[in-house]
Amino acid sequence: MLCSSKKSVTGFECTGSDESHIWKKLHGELLNDFHCGTCQKHANRLFLGLHSLVSLGIGKNLEKENWKNNFLDLVKEVNTVYHTAKQDGRL
Repeated sequence: MLCSSKKSVTGFECTGSDESHIWKKLHGELLNDFHCGTCQKHANRLFLGLHSLVSLGIGKNLEKENWKNNFLDLVKEVNTVYHTAKQDGRL
């Protein structure tokens, strides 16, 4: 994998390493190991969003519309959980 000419986000660094084999496990093999449908659904949303987060962080473009949506879904889910837990005293 080649690194992007775009600027990385602070804390992220493109090393040029191809980790597609790990992402494939997160997007498929690992998801299939969940016995709970709710856990699987949320894990899938988080893994897809996380993949987009890392791509953006290392300076890559999100070329497909659903990759952009995956990132936005991750942000929404994290914010919803954060604000709910903050309001009810768990955080």
